[in-house]
Amino acid sequence: MTTAVSDPFRKQNESRLDMLKKTVTTLKWKVFNAIPILIHYPLAGLPGSEPAGAPAGLAPARFRATAREAARELFPELRGYSAPARRADFLSLFAMGSVGTSCFTSESDIDFWLIYRPGKLDSYARHIALERLKNIEEWAERKAGLEIHFYLHDLEEIQKATFSYDKENAGTFGPILKEEFLRTAVYVAGAEPSFWPSASEPTTDFGPLQKLTSEQYLAACLQQLEKAIDKPFKSAIKVALLRNLAANPERPTPAEIVRDRIREGKRVDPYILLVEYLWEYFRSTGQEKDFRFLKTVLYLKIVSEETSQGRLIRTQEHLLKAGFQGIGPSIDLAHLSRFFSWPFSERRKFAEEITAYIHRSIREISMFHRSDSSTADWLRLLTKKFGLRRFTQDTIESLTFSDVPSRGEKNLSFILHPETGTWHLSLQLFVGRPDPERIHSIFHSPSPIVLLAFALKNNLWRDRTTEIRAYPSDEFPKRHGIFLRELSRLFDHHFPLENLDRKEKPIFHLLAGEMRHGVRETFKRITLFTVTSWGLVRYKIFTGPDSLSTTVREIIGGVPAREGVRVVTDSPSKGLESEIERIFRRASADPDHAFLAGDSSHLLVIDPPDVFVASSFRELVRNLSSRPKPTLFTPNPQGEDETFLKTIFTPERDEIRVYRWTEKNETLLIIMDPAGRLYSWSRNRTDADFSLPEDLRYVAEFSEGVSLQCFEIEHRPGFPIPWAVSTVHVPNRRTPNPEREIHVFLEAAGILRASIGHRTLGPASPEEVYRRIAEVVREARRGRKSYPVHITSLRFPAYIHQRVSPVDALRKKHEMEDRITRLLENL
Repeated sequence: MTTAVSDPFRKQNESRLDMLKKTVTTLKWKVFNAIPILIHYPLAGLPGSEPAGAPAGLAPARFRATAREAARELFPELRGYSAPARRADFLSLFAMGSVGTSCFTSESDIDFWLIYRPGKLDSYARHIALERLKNIEEWAERKAGLEIHFYLHDLEEIQKATFSYDKENAGTFGPILKEEFLRTAVYVAGAEPSFWPSASEPTTDFGPLQKLTSEQYLAACLQQLEKAIDKPFKSAIKVALLRNLAANPERPTPAEIVRDRIREGKRVDPYILLVEYLWEYFRSTGQEKDFRFLKTVLYLKIVSEETSQGRLIRTQEHLLKAGFQGIGPSIDLAHLSRFFSWPFSERRKFAEEITAYIHRSIREISMFHRSDSSTADWLRLLTKKFGLRRFTQDTIESLTFSDVPSRGEKNLSFILHPETGTWHLSLQLFVGRPDPERIHSIFHSPSPIVLLAFALKNNLWRDRTTEIRAYPSDEFPKRHGIFLRELSRLFDHHFPLENLDRKEKPIFHLLAGEMRHGVRETFKRITLFTVTSWGLVRYKIFTGPDSLSTTVREIIGGVPAREGVRVVTDSPSKGLESEIERIFRRASADPDHAFLAGDSSHLLVIDPPDVFVASSFRELVRNLSSRPKPTLFTPNPQGEDETFLKTIFTPERDEIRVYRWTEKNETLLIIMDPAGRLYSWSRNRTDADFSLPEDLRYVAEFSEGVSLQCFEIEHRPGFPIPWAVSTVHVPNRRTPNPEREIHVFLEAAGILRASIGHRTLGPASPEEVYRRIAEVVREARRGRKSYPVHITSLRFPAYIHQRVSPVDALRKKHEMEDRITRLLENL
């Protein structure tokens, strides 16, 4: 039996841990060592003690001596504590990934696999266990800045490589995840691996390493390529490995080679071995360019994580000692170490290298599966998505990639060109008044919000490290931080690849408004960003005092966005954004009503999907009265106009309201019933004075006792209160001569009957009855000048009467009067 001293696997494990100790700070090393003790003992007051009753304890309780020492140093309450754990829910703890390799940096995160026996934890136990582990993660971050992540695994799921509880790695990705774990795992505590010759029972048996067919590796590679289109740095190495395995499915995997070399007593760096493994493949296929790119990606990951030049030099020495530069073509480490000082144009050039790598990967997979229709469809969609990344006009382009290492620019300059009125984004720092002709612009737009979006999408801005300068500063949004925050959320939307085979639809709108500040705030410009089902971020810019009304029309008049609308402005006044958002929520939640909203210079009648923009009170009323739906008012509380409109357009229970507004020689009359139904009509001043009493009498009789109020509206521009509403009394008089009263009866559908004095006309068709009424009126007037005909009463059949509102009855009465008057004029 191999002793612990001569066990090559144990030596390899200790070597990896020793490398980790040399790489991280002393405090991080202590925190790393204390973690298994915190998992084992859920003592009150210690990190991970909550929630109560959560799974805890490792069995067997095997820890490295440094674990207990570190825990007792960090937590005095553990000094002298030697009682056995009350629970034993977990089997073993491992770290995986780059930990303890030449590619691990002082800022790298550490992934822990906490393994339990088959079926030991049900779904609820897993849930509270993960809560407990989350508390330990947060403590490690707070205490030492050590970023750790726990992954909870059932041993049987590892043995079968199924990972059914892990959506990202279930199915085809299971064996690939298992291969990565077995290649990079470092034992930390609990049961030792069964393949260690000196392991003590009980052990952790991971089972055999499952292999996939060429088709399965390719399917996994396709899914990884989809991720690579957005985040290539996280996927490039995995894509290369899967391409290799797909081409040579019988070749030993890197995990198998690692185990064989350790068994031979060799010191193995898993990441360097992976680089060697990939070099053999790319050399055999003549793809040295792809291999050089992969080495570049691997080194840039290190550059992005090391926060000091001294630590970067030390990590570089580790790589050189491990033979990194001796594998395949060498790369310029000195130049890459200065990556964050590269000009933007050079970073764009590097992004083009990423583009070429992904293109070549897609092309290679296409050669493998020419006859497979499902794979062909997937490749077609991948190619389409890749093309959309660099779309055209009115789309926020991604000239770099979202996960390309970035610390943000030191300075972002936003300069308004005085002649063209266009904003320009530059990485140059200016002092005083900049000369637009000498500033190098990398992007321009009429809206500075679009430039902020571009900077965010292309890793140019980073919170707390990037200084923003603008000229002229009073034209640039004061609260640009709020816009950046909302744009960040906008870019977090992700959609399935299958969406590209469907029609593009809006998913979410962000309305970004720049205000013109003054006594009364108005919108200077609105930029409408729309995330679509294809993953694009499109934008439209609306400028001027009517920008809000135009934007509302654009959103409500189009296809509804599934996730609604978010509004953000640089206005200091509270409530404006939520008031505008309420417009869109109301439009989708209450389709049975039209409603009103106002901006600084327009009134909007919103009756989805229609939006009518009225620039005058008369336009507004005429539009409202033509709509069959009841109308409600949702004002944007900006001034007296909106307050007035709310007053007159808010219906009163059990009250019919009539408003009269006279402008020059024309009178506008408005009637609203308790349900909010509205009708308006215009008359010249003389006709209105004569007909209004008749109409009010008819409405009063038809509504059978409902209160009827009449008001006079007066508009006084320039006054502090421009609108005045006063109650007026209008007598309900009848026609002086009963012999001239016109009564109309709706007998049935399409049949009318009328009476004038003692004469009965009909029943007949409406046109026939109207014609005969016009003839009788003409005869009675004996050639005198024509004036509008007034119907004394209009009656409906009993079965219809209860369903007809007074407003609709009056509207029908006026339609009949207008038709009879036109016939009378032609006689």
